[in-house]
Amino acid sequence: MAAAATSPAGPKPSPDELEDWNYLHDVMSQFHENFRQCFREIYSHTTNDNAWRDEFCSLSSFLRFAESFFIGLSNHHGIEEARLFPILAEKMPEFRGDKHPDEHRKIHAGLDKYGEYVKECKLDSSKYSASKLREIMDSFEKILFYHLDAEVKSLEYENMSKYWTLDEVRNKILRF
Repeated sequence: MAAAATSPAGPKPSPDELEDWNYLHDVMSQFHENFRQCFREIYSHTTNDNAWRDEFCSLSSFLRFAESFFIGLSNHHGIEEARLFPILAEKMPEFRGDKHPDEHRKIHAGLDKYGEYVKECKLDSSKYSASKLREIMDSFEKILFYHLDAEVKSLEYENMSKYWTLDEVRNKILRF
């Protein structure tokens, strides 16, 4: 494990240093909050088969929004797994197989079913059932919301500084 340039027990980082330490945390927080809001918005429209009418002009409009959540989260995870996790996993155990990557796998067990169902309903709207969509969303809600919080927590200065120096953060991680 590399000695940290500054650590929670050592000198307090300057505001500029703290901004660099927390950059991934702050960006990831924004992405994750968007995913939370989208999930909740879609879920709130699954109380009955016509609940989408409260906010969407058509079922197809609602399903496009629901599909955009699937596409966005799937792409986000794909980028993390291909580009970010391999770098972080060099020193941080939570970015190896049995922690955050495993959370992704558990999320996608339900998220992929969700994506397939939304696509099926887009092709044939008569197949849409709010209760079925809600049931699918229930299958991955708990792990999704846990993961959204846990991954961001892993990227905070207090944790990052246990594994990385500030120079490594600036020159390796922030340039991924």
